Amino acid sequence: MIQKPANYDNAQAFTGEYERLTPGGHVCIIKSARQETDRNGNPYLAIAFDIAQGDPQAGFFTRQYNAKKKQDTSAKWPVNGVYRQGLGEKSASYLKGMITCIMESNPGYIWKWDEATLPGKLFGGVFGIEEYKGNDGKIREAVKCRFIRSVEAVKAGIEAPEAKRLINNSNTPAEWSNPGYFPPDRSEIDEYMPF
Repeated sequence: MIQKPANYDNAQAFTGEYERLTPGGHVCIIKSARQETDRNGNPYLAIAFDIAQGDPQAGFFTRQYNAKKKQDTSAKWPVNGVYRQGLGEKSASYLKGMITCIMESNPGYIWKWDEATLPGKLFGGVFGIEEYKGNDGKIREAVKCRFIRSVEAVKAGIEAPEAKRLINNSNTPAEWSNPGYFPPDRSEIDEYMPF
């Protein structure tokens, strides 16, 4: 007779089905924001977000987080629910564009260089497919927030950007169209707590 595992009754059943975020535009809400530095010492703003109410996939990253939390009490916020924006001189125009879109999406909000004022703010996220090499060496796809636009722009309709494919199926990503955006290094992924 098989012995029932200790956590069997509380385990989430994995049936092979999962929810995938639809590429294109989604209204998003910021859960947390903090300044960080990459492995080369370059500063960037990390924004943990979720899909906002009113969107058919509202709460997408919260559901992922809660499912992981049932299996592992130390689980963190999903890495695909984090947008990274460079803070260096070369990224200034992209940072300004992102902040402008957040201010336009939140009437009355004025950016005063304090990331602690960002949680609860809305923005329009433009999501697209990106390829990456998994730990098993296989090429996989993820749907990620590639650009931040205003909520109104997303509501007016935004097409999904062209998929980012790996060059020759190597670890070298195709050239990024936004040099101010810092995609995570899949080998050093740091997941985030939203609060």
